[in-house]
Amino acid sequence: MYKLKAILAFTFVFLLGEGIALAQDEDESGSMDEGDFGTNAEEPPISVSGYFRAQAGLFTPLISDGFKPQKDKAYRVTRDMYDALIVDKESSCDPIQITNQSCKPFNHGNDAGALSMARSVILLEGEWRANEKTRLRAILRGVRSLKLNEDEWAASLPKPALNPEARRGYAEDWAQANVYNEFDLREFFLDTMPFEWLSLRVGRQQISWGEAGQYRLLDVINPLNEAWHAGVLESFEDTRIPLWMARATIDFSSIDQSLELIWAPLFLDRPEDTVSTSLGWVGAWGIPVTNTPTSYTTDERVFRFPGGRPKDMRGGARWKGDLSSNLSFSLAYFYTHQISPPIPMFYDQYPGDPNHLKRAVLEFPRQHVVGFSLEYVLESPIGLVARLEAAYEPDRSFPGRSDKFYEDPKKVPNRFVFEAEKKQAVSYAVVLQRPTMIRFLNPTQNFILIAQFMHTYLPNLSKKDKERWLNIPAFNDNTLESHEMRAVIAITTNYMNGFIAPKLVGVYSLPDSEGDMGGLYTFDVTFRFGEYWRMKVAVTDFFGSDPYKGIGLFRDKDEVNLSLTCLF
Repeated sequence: MYKLKAILAFTFVFLLGEGIALAQDEDESGSMDEGDFGTNAEEPPISVSGYFRAQAGLFTPLISDGFKPQKDKAYRVTRDMYDALIVDKESSCDPIQITNQSCKPFNHGNDAGALSMARSVILLEGEWRANEKTRLRAILRGVRSLKLNEDEWAASLPKPALNPEARRGYAEDWAQANVYNEFDLREFFLDTMPFEWLSLRVGRQQISWGEAGQYRLLDVINPLNEAWHAGVLESFEDTRIPLWMARATIDFSSIDQSLELIWAPLFLDRPEDTVSTSLGWVGAWGIPVTNTPTSYTTDERVFRFPGGRPKDMRGGARWKGDLSSNLSFSLAYFYTHQISPPIPMFYDQYPGDPNHLKRAVLEFPRQHVVGFSLEYVLESPIGLVARLEAAYEPDRSFPGRSDKFYEDPKKVPNRFVFEAEKKQAVSYAVVLQRPTMIRFLNPTQNFILIAQFMHTYLPNLSKKDKERWLNIPAFNDNTLESHEMRAVIAITTNYMNGFIAPKLVGVYSLPDSEGDMGGLYTFDVTFRFGEYWRMKVAVTDFFGSDPYKGIGLFRDKDEVNLSLTCLF
């Protein structure tokens, strides 16, 4: 079924060959506001565009690592009579190859010069404007990637555990075929405006409700695929996973407001597309092997993806508009699933072998998200745009510790269940954006300055809860915090009429209750060669005081990245 849809879209794009191909900026999303169906007299009713991109990166230790690579470090551990860990620092071990003994990692690393990604992409975009009120749009993307040595311990394999050496090659092949290589129908939808007050979009699409940049507080409709590169380093347009949905927008022009309704049946989507790609199951940009001592080998991880059943359908509504010429707002509600992370529910053990798990089963619980956003424009002399976005989740699910499990209440033989808990979560983000002249750095063009701050608060988290519930399944040291705060600073400009466009972004996670902090900075420069060619060089440095918390999970992934794009 899915292959048939992809072939139909591919045929549709190439049948538009009589249209004029228009080169577009690679950062343009192609999205269209409701009611924007007019056909410009200078534009043909049929158009085809796209790009080809080659992108590669190397893991390269930078300033935070003293230009020396992080090293894997793990020791054998035992427990005393009070169940406290005893670390034997005279006895190092490999936490992956030694699966039947307690081996606790204390650090993780990548080899300097290892490939972080090697990816070629071709994207084709076709559009047919039938008339002023109807258009058909399709985007097809094909991706090919080299195998990456860092994927040798990809965890989510469909076959039982192999011996370590055989498993490495199999894991690399699996990650390349199932995560990196792609032939994807990115978008395929019909836009129509049957009445002046009603706009409809039906088909495979991306829908963004967020106003807070990288903080996806209300931008919860489409899942993300960040397995091939860190999400902060790529645009949401590239990393969102499109879904088959219907969107209706009812315009109340007399009050300059509108109501947007969304329905996602999940009948046509691949089950794995209905949730975010789990970073725990791919090596190159995945989170490291858990630092929890374990004596278990798990042959199979089963993800119970939502979709295909009426009870899995998603939907929501957003009311938005202007309160004045300077102030706009939105109120949003969406009924969805927790698209990341999955929650471990139970495991099945082989009879008579407590150190060998047959399978572990993970689910994506139902979830409500409600919130609002405000945007205020402070005009001259300040010239500042201020945004506030907030989200309330009354039932966010958190996994319990992997070393706390219980006999199955349904008495299924050799089955043990894990704990899970739903908690309230309140999050808000403030974004300030301002164009500023800094003449001694750039006498001809503005700098765009952006400052963001995000705070997540768990109001009913007790001290005991902090020791019991986790941020990431099986990372037993990565327990919940009542407060999590993060700040972002970004600055960008361009020189020589856009030929050179540098950008600097810094992210900092404020210290938690134990004093652990982390962050990253990334500097990139885009060069534009004429209408059709773009080259981008990016350097990213991750840092974190704890290698198993927050951004510290990525502190060994400092990277130098190069991409070359040809627009057509």
